[in-house]
Amino acid sequence: MITIFSNPRSFTGPFKILQYNAIRSWKYLHPDVQIILFEDEEGTTKKVAHELSVQYVNGIPVNEFGTPLIDGVFNHVQEHANHEIVVQVNADIILTQSFISSVNRLNNIVNGDPFLMIGRRWDLNVTTLIEYDDNGEWEDRIINQAKEEGSLHRMSGIDYWTFRRDSQLNPPSFVVGRPGFDGWLIKNARYNKVPVIDATESITIIHQNHDYPQQRNDYYFIEKERNFKLGGSYWSVFSLWDADYLLVENGLKRPTYPRRFYSLFSTNPVWRFFLATYLFIRKTLKI
Repeated sequence: MITIFSNPRSFTGPFKILQYNAIRSWKYLHPDVQIILFEDEEGTTKKVAHELSVQYVNGIPVNEFGTPLIDGVFNHVQEHANHEIVVQVNADIILTQSFISSVNRLNNIVNGDPFLMIGRRWDLNVTTLIEYDDNGEWEDRIINQAKEEGSLHRMSGIDYWTFRRDSQLNPPSFVVGRPGFDGWLIKNARYNKVPVIDATESITIIHQNHDYPQQRNDYYFIEKERNFKLGGSYWSVFSLWDADYLLVENGLKRPTYPRRFYSLFSTNPVWRFFLATYLFIRKTLKI
C-alpha cells in the first residue's frame, strides 16, 4: 500500500471545495492508504484533517514569508510514513483506482528497485462537491466528464511524484508549491540512473481547474527564482520528455521517437548545454 502526502492551500474560497474533493478521492483508493496533510500558511488544515480522519503535521520549517520548505516535508515523511511507497500529490488532484492499481503493478515489475513514477493530468472545471459512493459510480462519472469536457495537460505539468520511502533524495530547501522542484527530482533520478517512468497511459488523474492567487503576492516571484536557482537554473529544466520508460498495460516500454531522443540524450552534457542556451534565449527575448 502507499502513503500519500500533500501541502494544501488554505481551505478557503474555491480551494475548500476542490481540496475536499481531492482528499476524499484519496481515501476511496483503499482503506489502508495513509494520508498526511501538512499545515497551510493560514492554519486551516488541522480542522479538515480531523474531519476527514487523516494525519496532520504542523511545525515544518518555513521561509521568511511563511511558506513551507520541501526538505522538511520529505524528512518527516521518510521518518513517519507507514508504507514503503510514498506519493507526493498536489491537493487539487483527484486520484482514481487506476492510480493504486498501477502503483501496485509497477512495484511488482521493479521488484524492490528504486523508481520515480510521474504522469500527466486531465484538466477539468469542477465547482461543486463530488457525491462519492462506495460502488465507484462517482469515479466513472468524473472520468467520463474529464474525457468529454476536459483536456490532457501538456508534458510540463506534473502533479504527483511516486517513489520509495527510503530513496536518498535529499532535496535542497525548495519552496513548496513553486516551480523548480519537479524538474530537479527528475534530474536527480536520471543522473543517479533511477528509472523515471511516465504512467500517463495507465493512470487517469484529474486536476480541478482554478486560478493562482499566490501569484499576486510579490514574494511569489522571489520564491520562484530561488527554486529556479536551487534546481540548477536552465541546466535543470527536466520534464516528462525526459522519462526513460512508459508504464503501459503489458508492463514497461521505452518511449517512441521523438520522445526517445529526449530520453536517450537527457543527461548528455552537449544536449543540456544547447537546451539551456535555447531556454535562456527564449526567456531573455520573451518568446
